[in-house]
Amino acid sequence: MTPGVCTRRRFLAGGMALGAAASSGAEAPDDLAGLAREIGWLPGAPDRFFFLQATDLHASELTSGALKMPDKFGGRNFTDDMNALRPAPAFVALTGDLIAATSRQPATWPQAEAGFRRVNDLIVSRLATPCHMIVGNNDCSPEAFHKVWPDRPLTWSFDCHRLHAVGLYGYHTWRPENTNHAGILLDDAQLAWLARDLAAASGARTLALFTHEPLKDPDSHRIRRQLAPVLGAFPGEIWNIAGHNHGNAECVVRIGGKPVRVVETITPVGAWTPDKGAYRLFFVSDGRIVGTGLRWLTQNGEPLRFEAVPSGRAPAERVPVETALADSALRDFMVGEEETALRDAQTLHIRLEAPPDQSVQLYGLAFLPA
Repeated sequence: MTPGVCTRRRFLAGGMALGAAASSGAEAPDDLAGLAREIGWLPGAPDRFFFLQATDLHASELTSGALKMPDKFGGRNFTDDMNALRPAPAFVALTGDLIAATSRQPATWPQAEAGFRRVNDLIVSRLATPCHMIVGNNDCSPEAFHKVWPDRPLTWSFDCHRLHAVGLYGYHTWRPENTNHAGILLDDAQLAWLARDLAAASGARTLALFTHEPLKDPDSHRIRRQLAPVLGAFPGEIWNIAGHNHGNAECVVRIGGKPVRVVETITPVGAWTPDKGAYRLFFVSDGRIVGTGLRWLTQNGEPLRFEAVPSGRAPAERVPVETALADSALRDFMVGEEETALRDAQTLHIRLEAPPDQSVQLYGLAFLPA
């Protein structure tokens, strides 16, 4: 890595450039400088920058769906607020579900292409900052994605000072018969690439690992096992930056013996009914994420307020589902090559070694005896 420069890595689409630094007295709309001071981050030094995350746009949900809005993002939207920030962010990451209702069924791909074009026209092309994207369970058509962005990879990495950013695509293994909640899993090629990529990032102090579905979720139990060796060997701090659940949350989950800080962010238009939403700011000093903040907006992109989330506030540690159940249960999940059971909506059915009238509550889900 070249100190003070955000550099390309394999599979990276587009260049990187830091926004011009401003003095500590500079203010963005609604006092970005005040937010930075509250977190303990001051701009100006070469190794200090911040980046942005927005997630779960569901931009194609205009007349139906959980986040339906007429002319969604067609007027003022969160990109206008991002463009007004001073100092400017280093980059923006869009962490999946850019659109909705897309699966591995080819019949869904024409509407997916139209949705991606809407994202390009109303979001990506309007951003004044370099933008990196991954796709999620609701837009898992590389075929449609690459019709709109032929040169953008599904998997990418880059270095920004001593922070190493990686975006993963977890849906190569999905089959047309999968529901769109079958869980994330890497194929062999992507897993081998990730191992090589992280081995070459030995100078990084922090890994910012972007996935659509958080690594703490029950659906992520298989990718956690895949990632354990490569994350366990990474010498620095690890942050998993995700969306999917349409809410703001933080926790720590151990993968490969390493603590991984999992950060989830709400959508820019709200949780399940469009109201007010947010995007997230990540503040970096000397290669470490020192805190995050939320930028709250109305559903039409009008600014409301900033909210600081200092990194010193230690989130709770979550026990992964496979660790919690250990060998005391026979687990049947739909994900991957072992599709031995069906899922009923988002409830996981697990056969427990327990009395037939007993159930277990874990992660807010009811695990029912068979």
